[in-house]
Amino acid sequence: MEERKDQELARQVAEQQKQERSADRAARIFNDSMPIVGTQAMEYLRRRGIVPPLELVADLRFAAGLEYRGYPDRDAEDETGLGVFPCMIAAIRNAAGEITGIHRTYLDPNEPAKLKPPGDASQNKAKKSFGTVMGSAIRLGPVRRVMAIGEGIETCLSWYQQGRGPDDLGVISAVSLGNLSGGCTASVKHPSGRGTVPNCVPDPDKPGIILPAEVEQIILLGDGDSDAIATRARLLVAARRFREQGRMVSIDYAPPRADWNDVLLEQKRAA
Repeated sequence: MEERKDQELARQVAEQQKQERSADRAARIFNDSMPIVGTQAMEYLRRRGIVPPLELVADLRFAAGLEYRGYPDRDAEDETGLGVFPCMIAAIRNAAGEITGIHRTYLDPNEPAKLKPPGDASQNKAKKSFGTVMGSAIRLGPVRRVMAIGEGIETCLSWYQQGRGPDDLGVISAVSLGNLSGGCTASVKHPSGRGTVPNCVPDPDKPGIILPAEVEQIILLGDGDSDAIATRARLLVAARRFREQGRMVSIDYAPPRADWNDVLLEQKRAA
């Protein structure tokens, strides 16, 4: 029994040390990059119709050249360096404001668009995270009493730009729906018969994103371009979790088959 306890303690210490090393590396990459204003990363956002206030992009930065690691082909077992590309970098912070990781959006070197990564297209994506994401988030502006929380950076900034929330509002990108919602106590069969969805009961041992104490009210942002049932289940898990914490929660869904950036671009085309 004592031997098992010692092994578990050693495992926990090793995991903590690994996370600390990753956080240090993430902070170095973030600090070595440049402010986003006037860079290709800002042009990438503008091309998507996003013109954010400067306070919302303080934790977004730009690296003119950052190594991209991925799978060279479908049969490769390990990632390898596949080139150096421009990159939008976002700090991922915990509730105390400490950097635990970074989110990277690799960009095409010739135009302000997402990179089509080299190597195996089925595995290599333009957006990648490094370090600890679970429990942390990307802060798009200062923490306020009312916070809107969505999945991706572009979705959150697009929603904010449409003025759908109150004036004194903060915005957070959770990076993933799983981090936004946290875990659930079980899964149930998807109504289509394909796969499963959360049972909508929050698991207290898997909290997902942990918010600063000063956040009192939350607006959850739902995209409409993914599986509607799975998305609503995830957002319901998040809503119940935050309400159990004594916070007020509402949900704002994008129209079916669209995300909030689609809505913003359609508004611009119609103007």
